[in-house]
Amino acid sequence: MPSVYHKPLVSSAMPSTLITKYLIVLLSTGCILQSTVASDHQLKAVFSMSGIKGYVIFSRSQYDGPTSVMVNLTGINETLAWRIHQLPMIYDGNAAMSCSAVGAVFDPGMAMEAGDYKNSCSLQNTARFGACAFGDLTGLLGNLDADSSQQNFTNQSLKIPIKGPHSIMGRTLVLYSGETPTACALITPTRPMLTAVAAFKAPIAGVVFLRQVDVNSDTSVFVNLFYVNDATSEEMFTWQIQDSASCETASTLFNPDGKDNSSCNQTMQNNCSIGDLKSKHGNIMLSMATKNQSKTKAAFTDSNLPLSGAKSVVGKVIVLFSGNDTQKPFACAKIMKVKPKVVKASFDPKIHDGVGGYLKITQPSPFDPSTTEVNLTGLRKESQGYHVHNYPSPRQMQYTGMESCAGGYLGGHWNPFGIDTSSSPPPGSGTDDEYEIGDLSGKYGSLLNLTSYSGEHIDYNLPLFGKNSIHGRSIVIHKMKTMKGLRWVCADVRQVMEGGDMFEMKSKITFTGPSLKGYILLIQYKENENSMMPEETSIYVDLKYVSNSSQKSLNHEWHVHVKPEGGDTYAAMGERCKSLGGHYNPYEVDLEGTYKSTCFSSNMLRCEVGDLSGKHAMLNVGTGQSFYTDPDLPLFGEMSVIGRGVVVHAENAGGARLACASITPVSSLYVEKTLKYVKGATFSRVNFTKKISAALKIPSWRLFYIRTEDSEVQDCVTVKFGIIGNERQVSEPSQTFDYIMERQPAKLGEFQPKKSCHVPTSTPTVSTGVTPTKSGTRINQVKELLMLGLILLAGHANLRA
Repeated sequence: MPSVYHKPLVSSAMPSTLITKYLIVLLSTGCILQSTVASDHQLKAVFSMSGIKGYVIFSRSQYDGPTSVMVNLTGINETLAWRIHQLPMIYDGNAAMSCSAVGAVFDPGMAMEAGDYKNSCSLQNTARFGACAFGDLTGLLGNLDADSSQQNFTNQSLKIPIKGPHSIMGRTLVLYSGETPTACALITPTRPMLTAVAAFKAPIAGVVFLRQVDVNSDTSVFVNLFYVNDATSEEMFTWQIQDSASCETASTLFNPDGKDNSSCNQTMQNNCSIGDLKSKHGNIMLSMATKNQSKTKAAFTDSNLPLSGAKSVVGKVIVLFSGNDTQKPFACAKIMKVKPKVVKASFDPKIHDGVGGYLKITQPSPFDPSTTEVNLTGLRKESQGYHVHNYPSPRQMQYTGMESCAGGYLGGHWNPFGIDTSSSPPPGSGTDDEYEIGDLSGKYGSLLNLTSYSGEHIDYNLPLFGKNSIHGRSIVIHKMKTMKGLRWVCADVRQVMEGGDMFEMKSKITFTGPSLKGYILLIQYKENENSMMPEETSIYVDLKYVSNSSQKSLNHEWHVHVKPEGGDTYAAMGERCKSLGGHYNPYEVDLEGTYKSTCFSSNMLRCEVGDLSGKHAMLNVGTGQSFYTDPDLPLFGEMSVIGRGVVVHAENAGGARLACASITPVSSLYVEKTLKYVKGATFSRVNFTKKISAALKIPSWRLFYIRTEDSEVQDCVTVKFGIIGNERQVSEPSQTFDYIMERQPAKLGEFQPKKSCHVPTSTPTVSTGVTPTKSGTRINQVKELLMLGLILLAGHANLRA
C-alpha cells in the first residue's frame, strides 16, 4: 500500500515558539492526525536550528499498529535526508556541535548489516518496510524537500516503535544535507518528563541519565561513562541498581516486586527485577575518556524502571561490576533527581529609572528547552534591544541598576559560539542558533516603540545547565539605536529561592598581595531534599596586579589546593604558597597518560576537582573579569572546597606560585560551632559528619568547613565546624546542638567531650605564695596542696623539737 500524504493541521508560517505551545494543545486534545490518539501514543521532535523550524510527530494508536509521521517544517530549501540516531542530543549552539555525537542510525534489528541493504531499503521496493532500519526514514519514506516538508506519512506497513525496548523515544532525529548534519532534534513524549541522574566520579566518571513521564511510561536511559584511572583498554561491565541509599554499604538487587527473573530478557523487561539492568539491556562497554564524551555512549528504553512512586529507583545506587570480579563493586553512584532550574532578573522602578518587572527563565533539564517569561513595564518607548551579558554586576561596588551597566563592568553579549550578529536574521524571524545565546531581542523580537511588554518564549539556545549557562550573568535593557543603543538598566540573573528548601553558599576568596589583588567569588545552591542533585557552581574572577592595575599577563594556571594559605603568602617566589600543598584531587583521577588531552571544559568530570585551568581556561590577569560554570566544584558536604585554598601560578603556564588565598565561607550563610575536648587520635571527618548530622537530624551535606585544632592536653583536639543555612535555616539545628552539649552529650558518641581532655581551670593564688600549675589536673592541684601541708607540719614539728 503506498504512503498517503495529508496536509498538516498547523500553519507552517506560525512562529516556532507558538508552534510548540499549539502543538501541546493539539496533542493533549488528541486532534493530531484527525484521531483521538492519546498523547501517550505520540512522540515529538521540535526543530529550531539552521533556519529550519517546526516539528515532526510520530503517532501509533496501537502497540503493534502502523505508525503515522506528521511533518510540519519550514525553512527547508534543498533536498534533505532524515534519519533517527541511537543517542540523545543536547542543544549545543549549532548543528555541528549538537548533531555530531548522536551515534549510528537506530537499527536494533541490525537490518543495515544485510548485504543488499541499499537495494532492499529503497522507495522502489514495496517490501522495504520490513527491510529498512527503524531510523532510516529516507529509505522508508523518501527524502524531505520543500514539497514534502509539510506532509503526513501513513502506511499500514510502517511500524516505527514509540513504546517498548526498541522505542525511538530519547533518540535524535537528524536532517542531512548530503552527509553533513543541518539540523537535529530530540524525540520526546509530548508531556513533561522527570529527569534523574547518577554522577560517577572514580575510578569511572560520567553520568547515567534516566528520564520518564510517569510511573506507567517507558524510561529513557542514557549512559556516558569513561575511565579516570590508569586503564588503557575498553572493558565490558555488568550493572545493576541496588536497594541502598549509599555507595558505602553493600546491598542486594533492587527487587521490590520479589520477581524470580524467570522469562526475563531484553524484550520482556516487565518479567525482570527493576534493578536488573544487565538482563534488561545487556552489559555496557566502558572506554577511556576523550576531549568530549565517552566513545562508548549508549542509550536504552526501559519499560520497568520507575522514577516516581513507591518503587522509584531515585535515591538508590547504580553499581558496576568488572568482568574480572563480578562480586566486588568497581564503581557506584547514587541516583538523584535533577531539579528544574528557575532563575530571574528583576527590575525595580525605584532603582532602574522607572523600568519594572522581570525576566524569569525555567529549564527542566539539560535535554529540555528553556521557557522565558518576560514582563516589563516603564519602557517609555525608549528601548529596543535586551541581552544577556557576560558578567554580573560588580559585587564590591554598591551601584544602582543604571550605574552598574556603564563601562565594561558587564562585558559584551554572552556569545560563546562566536555568532556574527551581522548575519543574524531580523528580530523574531530566525531559529535560536542564528543569534547569540544572549541576544534575547533577536530571538524574541525587539522592544522598539513599546511602553511595556509581556510574553512567553520557548528557547532551545538559552541554557541554565552546563558551561554555557546564563545563570549568574546579567540582563541589560538598551536604549533605542537612535539613542546610540546605550546600556540603560540591568539586573543579575539570580536563582529563584522560594520557600525555605533552597540553601545558598558563597565564598569570596580575597587576594591581598604581594603580587595580585582582587577576588574570586564562588556561589552554589542546594535543595534541602537529600535525593536532589546539587546545583552547579558559579565562578566570578576579578584579579589585578597590586603594583599596577593596568599591567597584563596571560595564561596563568590556577587550581584549588588541598590546604588553606599558611604563613608563606608573602614569601619570595619559589617559596611562596607552598603551605597549600598539592592540587585538590579527592577522587584520585589519574594525571598521567591522556589527562592533558582529555581534561577540557567539554568534559570536566575527567579533571581533578581543583584543576580550574583544565576545566575552564587559563587565567589572564589585568584584562578584565571572567565567569565560569562548574559542575563539580562543591561548596557543600564532605568534598567541599571550603577551607582549602586557591593558587594562581606564574604567567605562560609557569609552575611558580604567584599568589594564593584561602577559600572561606560568607559568614551570613552558616553558623560556626565548636566542640572541645575530643579525642583526636582516631578523629575522622567522615564519621564526625555522619554522627553529628544524625544527632542534629539534618542532611550530612549541611555540615562543612570542619577543622581541628590541637588542645593543650596531648591526644585531644578542638573541632570547629559549620552548619549551612541563613539565620532562619540554622536556628533549629544550632539550638539542638547547644541543647545536646548541655543535656545529652552522649548522643555525640565517640565525639562527646572526654573528661581526660578537659583543660583544668586556673586556681587563684593563695597567701602561701604557691602558684598552681597550668597544665595539671584538679587531682594534681590537690596533691600539691597536701604536700605543702605536710611540709608545713614537718617544719612546725622541727621548731617544737
